[in-house]
Amino acid sequence: MLDGEAVVLGVDGVSDFNALHSRQHDHEVQFCAFDILAEGGDDLRKLPLSIRKASLERPLARRPEGIFAAPFEQGEIGPDLFRAACEMGLEGLVSAITIAQAAFRVVPSFETS
Repeated sequence: MLDGEAVVLGVDGVSDFNALHSRQHDHEVQFCAFDILAEGGDDLRKLPLSIRKASLERPLARRPEGIFAAPFEQGEIGPDLFRAACEMGLEGLVSAITIAQAAFRVVPSFETS
């Protein structure tokens, strides 16, 4: 079971939410995988993110066109990454706690900026 989202990439490689939302580019939709939560009946959610990211490469090694893994940056890069995303005009970022004991829970609501 993969965690990710559907995206339409512009010619610059940046996701374009308006193109996705318009439904005029459905033939261009791709799946950007962020994480692997389960594989072969095994729940992987308690494993460290670094191991899950490495595990994500296995099922995507022979992936069909239109499915790709999001790049993985490890370490204290939050402020620099956020600044770079703003400068590039990106629509959002995906981040995760890297410790093995991170609890997976349903969040009732979220904010976007």
